[in-house]
Amino acid sequence: MTRALLASAVVMDVAGWACTAQGAYGLARVCFSAAVPFIAAWALWSLCER
Repeated sequence: MTRALLASAVVMDVAGWACTAQGAYGLARVCFSAAVPFIAAWALWSLCER
């Protein structure tokens, strides 16, 4: 599960940077914002797993 959460965050982060490179800053903001819950879930899951 942790790999899936981290992979989802990485995909959204890459999409955000791709949008930034193209000048689509509004869409980039959406992509970066969408990655935050995945990163938070991954961090919490990692802490609880120990």
